[in-house]
Amino acid sequence: MTKAERTFLFEGITPAVRAALTIDGNGQKFEECWLATDFDEFMTRLEHFAIGLGLSAYRFYPDQSPKLTALIAADVRRIVEKIGWAWTMQHVEVRGRA
Repeated sequence: MTKAERTFLFEGITPAVRAALTIDGNGQKFEECWLATDFDEFMTRLEHFAIGLGLSAYRFYPDQSPKLTALIAADVRRIVEKIGWAWTMQHVEVRGRA
C-alpha cells in the first residue's frame, strides 16, 4: 500500500481517530488486516481493527457522551468501508466483460 492510498483511507476523519491508529497496536492490526488473503479472514481482522480503533479513539476525550460515541462510530464506519472497498478492488478477479 502506498502512502497516497493510506492517506485516502484515513482522510476526513477526526484527529482523535487518526491518532488512535498509532496506539494500542492499531497500526499492526491494520497491517494484518490488509495483508489477509482470504475474504473471511479479512473480515474478521477488519472487525477487530474497527473495535480497537473505536475504543482507542474514545479514550482521548475526558467528557464522553452519546453524541461523541456516534461521531467516533461514524468515523470508524467510514474508514472500515473504505478499507473494505480498497481491499476488495485489490483482490478481485475480473471475469468476462461488462
